[in-house]
Amino acid sequence: MIAQVYPDSNIYQKERGEIAIDRHKYNYLILNFEKFQQPYSVELVGNLIADHQIDFVVIDEIQNVKQRDPKKESKRRQTLNYLLTEAAKQNPEICVLGMSATPVINNLYEAKALLEMTRGEKFDELKTFSTIANALAMHEKLMLHGIRYRPNYKIAIAESFPEISGEHLRSRLIAAIKNSPLAVKQILLEAKIDTIIAHCQTGTLIYTHYVECLVEPLRKAIAAAGYKVGLFTGLEDTKERDSSKDEFIKGKIDILLGTAPIGTGVDGLQYVCDRLIIASLPWTHAEYEQLVGRIYRQKSAFTKVEVIIPQVILTHNDDIWSWDRQYRWSRIQWKKSLADTAIDGVIPKGELASEKVVLQKAGEALQTWIDRVESGEIYEINRQELRVPLPDAIAKILQRRFGDFSTMNNRFNNAYSQTTSDRLTQHPEEWYSGFQMSTSKVK
Repeated sequence: MIAQVYPDSNIYQKERGEIAIDRHKYNYLILNFEKFQQPYSVELVGNLIADHQIDFVVIDEIQNVKQRDPKKESKRRQTLNYLLTEAAKQNPEICVLGMSATPVINNLYEAKALLEMTRGEKFDELKTFSTIANALAMHEKLMLHGIRYRPNYKIAIAESFPEISGEHLRSRLIAAIKNSPLAVKQILLEAKIDTIIAHCQTGTLIYTHYVECLVEPLRKAIAAAGYKVGLFTGLEDTKERDSSKDEFIKGKIDILLGTAPIGTGVDGLQYVCDRLIIASLPWTHAEYEQLVGRIYRQKSAFTKVEVIIPQVILTHNDDIWSWDRQYRWSRIQWKKSLADTAIDGVIPKGELASEKVVLQKAGEALQTWIDRVESGEIYEINRQELRVPLPDAIAKILQRRFGDFSTMNNRFNNAYSQTTSDRLTQHPEEWYSGFQMSTSKVK
């Protein structure tokens, strides 16, 4: 059958019923998300439903209609929900497909809201308070009602982490990290610019997660190095961004400098770009994967892509402090977010801290580290001496009291670690007894 495609341009200006539908053909209507947040959006949707039966709705990059707060719903989401609800009344057999690599970024309510939108039914049993148990329950529902596809590209990916000395930044970082998170990013960027420029080549994508006070210094430094740079940030309109991207792909621009908007829904960079430099990392593993996916994707013209992540390091002997390494990259590397648990079912390693909490702890760690360096303080740890083996007579008494090794081992394995720790602290002889029995078994 032949397909007729109707783009969204000027569709509202068309008279009601002007689009002729041939039911012997497949008919597609393509709308962008902006069509659902205009003054005429509700009337547009009403006309579509009144005049046409809708059989299949595909919502690409569905995270663009996510909802973080149950009490706040964007006009875009309200209008799209209205379309899906009314279309389902008209055609109970309607199919809805939502597509996204990042359905959860900020909180678990986003996943619940997207499930309810695509399914057209409530999921009241899903709790959205930030716990691992709730994230795993959300993961179960996402897998039940969806498919997670991770392509295995035949492209090598090389991540490198150039280290930059930040010794001269100590006093400025201390002041900034207590008062202004943005100032911290500015200070670190200053230290990184020379390294970033040194790794630039024609066909490089440079990313910074933040726009304010970071994009312009980068743009000026890149231009001063002799490169023609284009912008793909949240400051330009859609046409300007698309123009920069197209010129980059055509080779008319050497370097493309992007922020969060370039991380999703952008295709074509893989034909001309094999190097990504990240000046400021995103906050979640999902966002990082989306960003890298701009060049590490199907139809790449390259057999290898490079991801370069400069890291500012403060060192003293073997001790280090690094905002980039310890508080940003490690968070991404170990998937320390509820979003990753909900999407991939991977239980986070470490705490599930917010950006605010991470920044606070980074500041405290920096101050502690500097105090130690400046004072020359030496830490000494005194550990209790372990006394084994036990005299045979005492060992037999303890065995009657605590059981044989198998009994003790079973008790250890079936109790919470804190419970075991508290018991052994009160009765250290149980540990010594178990140690002796285990070593005798080895003999």
